[in-house]
Amino acid sequence: MQTCESWPEMEKKLRDILRYSAVSEDIKRACAWSTLALGMRFAKWQEQEAREMVKKLQEQLEEQKLFTNVLVGMVKRMRDMQVREMEKAQFQLQEILTILLGEEAQPEVPRNELRVGSSQSQKWRQTEEEERKETQDTRSGSRSYSSSSFGKFQKYMDRVRK
Repeated sequence: MQTCESWPEMEKKLRDILRYSAVSEDIKRACAWSTLALGMRFAKWQEQEAREMVKKLQEQLEEQKLFTNVLVGMVKRMRDMQVREMEKAQFQLQEILTILLGEEAQPEVPRNELRVGSSQSQKWRQTEEEERKETQDTRSGSRSYSSSSFGKFQKYMDRVRK
């Protein structure tokens, strides 16, 4: 029997042989068994192909899950970082507003009492000391920031940026 390209072609050839009356029963039986064996091999081959495809798809699914988890982690870290930056900016804005409003309402209140946090208080004290020195220098003719709230604010922002 000749080899066939596809299973339907194999079935057609077997039907033709079984219908042809000039072929002996032994040959018909041998062709039927041969076709059955080929069919079983074909079914096994298809089963193996399906298993390999399922395995490949499962591996791809696992890779996609890992990739998704990595992306979720990155997004969470970025969101947390944005929240921290926003909170920091809000805190700094509130500090600045407190300083500016506090200075307008009570110019005699020590500025370090308005500060929250030791490092910020230290920066503010340094700014105050520099202002005192500059005020003394101004009297002697050298250039300095104005003593307005805006000038103090600029000096404070210069310190925070450093």
